[in-house]
Amino acid sequence: MKYTVIILALSLFILPACKNEPPKEVEKTNEPQFSNEVDDKNLPLDERVKKQAMLKLGIPANEKFSIQIHQAYLNNDNQSDAIITINRLAFATQQSENLKTKEILKRNGYIGSYNYIIVYDGATNQLSIPIPIPSSAMRELEVDFEYLFSESYSTPVITYRIKDTEFKNFYAISDGIMDKVFKMISYEYVGSKKEKAYVYKIQDEGMFSFAKDIKIFNGKLENSSEISNDWFGPKSKISGTQNLDREWYFDPKRSAYVTPN
Repeated sequence: MKYTVIILALSLFILPACKNEPPKEVEKTNEPQFSNEVDDKNLPLDERVKKQAMLKLGIPANEKFSIQIHQAYLNNDNQSDAIITINRLAFATQQSENLKTKEILKRNGYIGSYNYIIVYDGATNQLSIPIPIPSSAMRELEVDFEYLFSESYSTPVITYRIKDTEFKNFYAISDGIMDKVFKMISYEYVGSKKEKAYVYKIQDEGMFSFAKDIKIFNGKLENSSEISNDWFGPKSKISGTQNLDREWYFDPKRSAYVTPN
């Protein structure tokens, strides 16, 4: 199975879970996601990923970067797949070394395209091109899996940070397309009077489609003081409340979650 990357910006009704934003244009990438260039399928997966990353991102042999492999079933072909994360913190640090703003850049965690994901398709034994997740390089991507569209295969959830805010992107892989179907804020304005936190809960079924609904509840960032002292160190610990913020429903026509309020 081949995938084409389609990154969908959230439109007028597809808003971050805790604030209103103007509609954005849909951004599409036409480059085929999978590539067989110099991919020796006899090598261990981690070595193949390293070669793929170095080739596609132009990483020199002396650069240090991290790779994490998270295995899961991402489609209904009964073959184990994987979401692989790449972090180029050393490169981000080196790029800022001679800039006058390097201390500000460090404080913000070196925001840019330094975190990537690669998809491994078990059925075809192929690796995708690296997909950038613009974020703070000082925090590696976190990967979790939920069952939104089927009980037999999972939906990857990518958690990342930008300065003092944490986000989650939900991706669907179906019919040869990888879509970002939902985005939410986990917490924002950490350590300030405006601090807010949210948790999501997957419902048992969908009200308007085959995909399960998502409810967002107000929460409390339990380790706020730790994170406010180190934006990119501790893993966030958020407890939920019964106070519903919004409910989201999957719209098959848009291939995204929408909310009426």
